[in-house]
Amino acid sequence: MLEWTDEAVQLLREYVKTHTKKDGEIDWSSTATNLSGRSPQEARSKWKNMRRRDGEPSNSNTGAEQDQPSFQRLFEYLRDRERSLKQISNHFNVSPKMIEEKISQMSEKGYRLTISQESYLVSTSTVSQINPPQISIDDLSSKSFCIAVASDFHAGSRYSQPTSLNRFIKLAYEEYGVRHVMVPGDLTDGVFVYRGHLDELIPQCRPMTRDRSWMTAEAEAQLINIYLPKYDGLQYFVIGGNHDRSVITNSGMDPIRMACERRPDLHYGGYDVWSIRLTDRSYIRLVHPSGGIAYARSYRVQKAIENLAFEALAEAMKEEMPPMTSILVLAHFHLTNHSPEPPLHGVLAGCFQGQTPYLKAKNLVPHIAGLILEIKFETRGKLSQVAHRPIFFEEIEDDWKNWPTPIVQSPDLTADNLGSVIRGISEPTPPD
Repeated sequence: MLEWTDEAVQLLREYVKTHTKKDGEIDWSSTATNLSGRSPQEARSKWKNMRRRDGEPSNSNTGAEQDQPSFQRLFEYLRDRERSLKQISNHFNVSPKMIEEKISQMSEKGYRLTISQESYLVSTSTVSQINPPQISIDDLSSKSFCIAVASDFHAGSRYSQPTSLNRFIKLAYEEYGVRHVMVPGDLTDGVFVYRGHLDELIPQCRPMTRDRSWMTAEAEAQLINIYLPKYDGLQYFVIGGNHDRSVITNSGMDPIRMACERRPDLHYGGYDVWSIRLTDRSYIRLVHPSGGIAYARSYRVQKAIENLAFEALAEAMKEEMPPMTSILVLAHFHLTNHSPEPPLHGVLAGCFQGQTPYLKAKNLVPHIAGLILEIKFETRGKLSQVAHRPIFFEEIEDDWKNWPTPIVQSPDLTADNLGSVIRGISEPTPPD
């Protein structure tokens, strides 16, 4: 880097004055052109330092630009604490209009913003502020049909299995007539989930620091779109899990909501639990719990069914009607199992992620599998039969390399350049 001599500083002052527009903005490209061997960034940085040394605010109208706060700085200031527009403006020493523009951009990019009476907050809580919308599957053509379950594919992980995921969806769609796919969490691998986790992320999703978790949020949301195939009439019903939640905690951005807002075939059900009505007397509940798997594989399912049975009985007593029947789908454990306790049925969802170092250390082997649930109803809409058909796949080493990935153009760009960081990605053709 060239030294700033007294002569160079004087030239900088003259050229800044010459290239300052009427609105006070400085044309740094033109300014740097007249300063041999210096970039616009160097000139701008030197000018700011000079203004601070002279005791003039960097947002004065005498020619210096306002210092715009980055998305990350705004997120850290608004994390789980409500602030007024005036407080934010004073904290960053910028105009309220600029803050409103930045917050609007943050909302568009997927930050979990809560806005009320000119107060702003970025929530990192995954407790739904409103009940998830109830989506009624009302296009049943007969009294029996098939639903698919495809869970825990951990987009962004070096061990994700997108090829097997696509083969399963294709099989479910073409051979079983599936038009509804349940995805109960961990669509992404998240970020900073446990010690050593970053080593398990593909390079395009691995942030250099925690401050760059926004990059992981955008890249993994893009990968959801790449990995989930599109078919005419096929709908996905999606909730987030603990890995997806880690992105919210570290960046304030919800990759599941971001992906769902970009595709009309993805339905967003919030986090952890979502009940989807099948008929007037039956529903399917998606659950992404926490904790490890018990020695008896069915134990967690049975305990969940017990809780569900008490809930159904209480609701039935209130309505003075027979208890509703339901299917409970538990994700998170990367195993598959069926525990029928009529009129309730519990299943473990399986996964589409291979054996990670974390699982190896715990001596756990995942079930890479999707589920086909063949469902029959009684005349009054109650569940009559539920057949559990797991479709297993072999692990494909480094399968993520067989698929397009987000391309980061420069590691020096900030969250404000997010639109230019992630280039457009062509959608893959589902494999045969």
